[in-house]
Amino acid sequence: MSRRHRMARSALIAWFTACSVSHLAAAAAGADRWLDVRTFDSFVCYADFDLSDQARLLADLPRLRRDVEVQLRLVSSEEAVELYLFHDRRHYRDFLASRFPGVTPRRAMFVKGRGRGMVFAYRHRELEVDLRHECTHAVLHASVSGLPLWLDEGLAEYFEVPPASRASGHPHLSSLVDTVTIPSEISHPAELDDLQELADLGLDQYRYSWAWVHYLLHGPPEAREELAEFLCDLKSGHAIEPLSRRLERRLPGLQVRLLGHLRASSD
Repeated sequence: MSRRHRMARSALIAWFTACSVSHLAAAAAGADRWLDVRTFDSFVCYADFDLSDQARLLADLPRLRRDVEVQLRLVSSEEAVELYLFHDRRHYRDFLASRFPGVTPRRAMFVKGRGRGMVFAYRHRELEVDLRHECTHAVLHASVSGLPLWLDEGLAEYFEVPPASRASGHPHLSSLVDTVTIPSEISHPAELDDLQELADLGLDQYRYSWAWVHYLLHGPPEAREELAEFLCDLKSGHAIEPLSRRLERRLPGLQVRLLGHLRASSD
């Protein structure tokens, strides 16, 4: 997948005032433009086209929510997520331009203020990937705030593929194993901590963010424990030590460990 294509579908996490988000939600939900409206547990979907051919995908979103919450040991959230789907790119961009002037729309967007999260996307051949990616952001931000950007994006990259592909079927895995030859080529989590804006993330940063999440979820138990404790501390609202520092202290030589983990995962 090319860098241009990859970056075109990156999530946009925009924090607006509660008033502006509530106004957008009310205006969007009440518009006459929505041809089909369906609810799948806590996901409410508005679309300007018939959703019959997307019913299977949408029905899988509650499972995605459970997967995220269970694997990350998050307390289940009842917060609703609103999806706004468009039948083509032009109508999607026109809609966003009228609600978010000055924001360059990406291929799919997650938006959240102090209210419920909203996901915007349009119908195309990778809509499934886009929805899983953006809805992962929505589920995460319903439960915990203050995630480092790399962890937020790495988790969305991890959960964007079907469950059967998460352990060994993501394209990032073969790409990294084929191109990384020595540990020093791997971006350390402390380096990724410096990334504050989506514009700072290129293909390599997305791949390494995914790789560290894969290590946290499929690597040694100590890594998973550190992730769970970190998320619990974030949820509590306490000032906390960066996850990168926790990991390096408990599992020194992280880059060597990650390279070995990726090679073992691809066998």
